[in-house]
Amino acid sequence: MRRVSAAIVLMALAGCATTYQDGSGWTGGFSEVQLDKNVFKVSFNGNAYTSIERVEELALLRGADLTLQHGFSYFVVTEGRSREEVQTYTSPVSTTSKTSRKGNGDLVTQTTMYGGDTQVSKFPSTVNTIVAYHRKPDMAATVYDAQFLCGSLGKKYKVKCGVRPPM
Repeated sequence: MRRVSAAIVLMALAGCATTYQDGSGWTGGFSEVQLDKNVFKVSFNGNAYTSIERVEELALLRGADLTLQHGFSYFVVTEGRSREEVQTYTSPVSTTSKTSRKGNGDLVTQTTMYGGDTQVSKFPSTVNTIVAYHRKPDMAATVYDAQFLCGSLGKKYKVKCGVRPPM
């Protein structure tokens, strides 16, 4: 029974993870800036239910998508960084006391304390600077085939690449 409950909780939380979407809302998503005709700065921010791995993969997927949208075939991540912002919240402590008299006349006080729980939330983000190319460059860096990446990560995240997502 515990395994079933844990599986249900995990499925519910997975449904709350950031999806491949414009990042203007509080749920996270992507944003980009075009720095040159073939250079882009791609950011992807996740919410507290999103893993760093998912954010990194969705940032790569956005890089592949932009590469295809602008008529290129390959891209290289020239600079990439990921981080997790950690936020904590501790609920206030409250105390309630109730005093009653026993049959023998003694006073009995019952005190209940609640709160003081600390919740930790992690918000992952990735920023990649990518350079797009028409032909596969001959270099030591990892060169991504945008069409291939769109096929593999696009299938995983149910995203069609090379098409502007609805805004």
